[in-house]
Amino acid sequence: MALRNAVTATPQQLCRERLLAGRSEDEYFADAVRIGPYRTLMGGMAFECGRAVGR
Repeated sequence: MALRNAVTATPQQLCRERLLAGRSEDEYFADAVRIGPYRTLMGGMAFECGRAVGR
């Protein structure tokens, strides 16, 4: 899933796309030697989203 408009993409979205490199999450987890960077990014995004909606 490539971002269609990198100008309006958030830094988190750009980083996620770079880490996945055109692969699905399932493909990434199957092939990756280290999944720590991706898990850290997704955890941070979930935290920020929760803060944005007041959770």
